[in-house]
Amino acid sequence: MLQRLWRWLKRYFQRLFGNQQTRSLREQRQVEPPQRLTDAEYESLFFELLGEVERGSTKGEVKAFLDGKRINKAHLVDWLRGFGEGLVGSPNDELARRMVRLGELSIGEVIDVAYDIGRRLEGGKTNRRGAEDAEGEAEVKEITLDELLIRLQQDANLVQQVAQQLGIETSDPQVIIEALINQFNAANDSTTSEAKFWFNQGVDQYESGNFVSAIASFDKAIEFNPDNYSAWLGRGLALDNLGQFKEAIASFDKAIEFNPDNYSAWLGRGLALDNLGQFKEAIASYDKAIEFKGDDHEAWFNQGVVLGKLGRFEEAIASYDKAIEFKGDFNLAWYNRGVVLGKLRRFEQALASFDKAI
Repeated sequence: MLQRLWRWLKRYFQRLFGNQQTRSLREQRQVEPPQRLTDAEYESLFFELLGEVERGSTKGEVKAFLDGKRINKAHLVDWLRGFGEGLVGSPNDELARRMVRLGELSIGEVIDVAYDIGRRLEGGKTNRRGAEDAEGEAEVKEITLDELLIRLQQDANLVQQVAQQLGIETSDPQVIIEALINQFNAANDSTTSEAKFWFNQGVDQYESGNFVSAIASFDKAIEFNPDNYSAWLGRGLALDNLGQFKEAIASFDKAIEFNPDNYSAWLGRGLALDNLGQFKEAIASYDKAIEFKGDDHEAWFNQGVVLGKLGRFEEAIASYDKAIEFKGDFNLAWYNRGVVLGKLRRFEQALASFDKAI
């Protein structure tokens, strides 16, 4: 909790002591529901933003312009990244210059992404952190919560400044610390909501067969909540459906890292390994899936398929028998069982299995 809190506090004080305007506690809690514009609307908005900069608008005016549009900035960032990818390879010096100029204002992720795209179009590096930024971050890293409390107790000016930023009236350093923790919790709740939104969108896209978009949504969910094993699992399943088996295994491994007894991740991992021809590793994954959910007919069936590929026919039959035990009308298991029995020249038993499949 304290580590996550301090990461958030560090960003807060970088904004505070960098003389950048911050929203009040009340404003930060007013989170607009995510809403997505069309590509044409985002493009119009972005060029309007570039026009503001070209007219000499200040950092505060540009920030006010973006805030006034009441859009979900994460959606705008997603659109901008795609827009930028479309520009790469199509030189446009004027647009690159304007995007870099916008990025130099450094007031948020939208601006940062614009800067990076502009620099790529110019053929330059994208990292624009200067000595002042590094120095400010180093200074913030030296502060702990206890040290912050001591500073507040010793500096009435700092108390007044932080209280004003938080939108509270107090001269009590302990009240300020509590308010900072409460504000962190509010911000964390917002992050959780964003993660849920992107995860649910990914599930909808996956179920409709839109696997590429599902992966992008799961990526956003993971960005907000990196240890979301369900998002890693969904990402792996979508990649598997696209035939990107190695990448799918990497996602399943992350899901397992955060939830080792998730049989679905072990099952998906086994399928991907099977598709890559790594049969022994696939069996090991199916064994783990069965360990955590012994009555899963799919895991037993898939294990039977791989054992058959390895010529381990008796074991394959035993696996098909387990699949049928938990799903008696599993016609494909009956059919595969008949095929394996035929390879063992146990023809009467094979015919009996085919009859059951029929």
